[in-house]
Amino acid sequence: MKANRKVLIVTYYWPPSGGAGVQRWLKFSKYLPKFGWKPVVYTPENPYFFLKDKSLLKDVNSEVEVIKRKIWEPYQLAAFLSREKSKKLNTSNLDHKTDKKSLLKQFITYIRANWIIPDPRKYWIGPSVKFLKSLVDKNNINIIVTTGPPHSMHLIGYNLKKLRPGLKWIADFRDPWSKLDFYDSLPITRKTMESHKRLEKLVVDTADVVLATSPSMHQQLEPFDLQKFYCITNGYDPEDFPQITANKKTTNKIKIVHTGLLNSDRNPSNLWEGLKAWINENPEQSEGLSIVCPGNVDMEIENSLSSDPHLGNHFHFPGYIERSDLQLVYHDTDIFLLLVNNTHNSRVNIPGKLFEYIATGKRILAICNEKDDVAKILKNFSNAKVLSYDDSPKKYLDTLTKLTNEKAMESAPSQVKRYSRIQLTKDLASLLNKLETI
Repeated sequence: MKANRKVLIVTYYWPPSGGAGVQRWLKFSKYLPKFGWKPVVYTPENPYFFLKDKSLLKDVNSEVEVIKRKIWEPYQLAAFLSREKSKKLNTSNLDHKTDKKSLLKQFITYIRANWIIPDPRKYWIGPSVKFLKSLVDKNNINIIVTTGPPHSMHLIGYNLKKLRPGLKWIADFRDPWSKLDFYDSLPITRKTMESHKRLEKLVVDTADVVLATSPSMHQQLEPFDLQKFYCITNGYDPEDFPQITANKKTTNKIKIVHTGLLNSDRNPSNLWEGLKAWINENPEQSEGLSIVCPGNVDMEIENSLSSDPHLGNHFHFPGYIERSDLQLVYHDTDIFLLLVNNTHNSRVNIPGKLFEYIATGKRILAICNEKDDVAKILKNFSNAKVLSYDDSPKKYLDTLTKLTNEKAMESAPSQVKRYSRIQLTKDLASLLNKLETI
């Protein structure tokens, strides 16, 4: 199908940016032309992101028009003052709680938390609105999508909508805004939080559609008309991980894999104790145990696990791995470990890697709360076990014993395919078609 209807997508993250934030709209834009829509992607020319992954460039569909414009961010200033701190501010990944010694770092964190609202990309809003106003007029674009975080992207959509009321606007939330758990580690004042909530309210009230990655996301946003709320989850791309066989096993080794961020909000101490007990009870089997954690890992956690006399020899921390190399990691995995943030808004947190784990058909150990959206999804898959951070080491031991002795059960193809990026993009195209007629 020839893509002749244009949709403008405003996103901060775009290849060669790495990490989780880039995946959603990269994959949507990859498959939207199959359903009659031509994505016009507007993204910064010189973004200040920490993770780079050039292998993602192959996923940029040739039919996608990518427009890049310069952005100024105060991270450059922060980098000059404190290179280490600027990385942490940029990635929002690791623990600010550990940076208490430097007064300069505390000052930078305070400025970031209270003077730059909603986030350091706010200085791109004005120039972008001015440029995009002309772009949508000249190209007959009737629908715009903004995706956050960073939530300053939504303020671009808000200002465009005010200038062009006939423009249909989808505000896509990959994470909450004012209730984002990251803010718990920042010295945010009450006045600052009120500003976040006010801006968030403007966005959800003004957007024609509030789109989210989890069905419970609306509970973590300021109140709005739920008739315009839609959920399209993240998913897996069949082209990324072809021919991974769930039950194929050629050695007696056991490989447990956790990919992505591992920080204090995802540190399951009772699991580590359960692992120690399993190792003690299974000395021969444990000789072939390896626990591999590619991605960003908090240094304190890595040091603690690496130096543990029972666990240290089993853990491996290879750092960030490009998407093109993940297939090899997935192929050799026996059990996937999925850690959901142990925070107040964990219910809406559905890591995108969950769907890739599901697609492999391999065993999954997820640690989250039973009311979380992740737990509800995994109830449909017999190869998954769900425990909570509060479960005892004995329960973890029993679960590990079952997972290491059982073979993965094949899930129904329909259960898996519903999370295919192609099917999810078809759902998005249906939403765009509906919005076009309103």
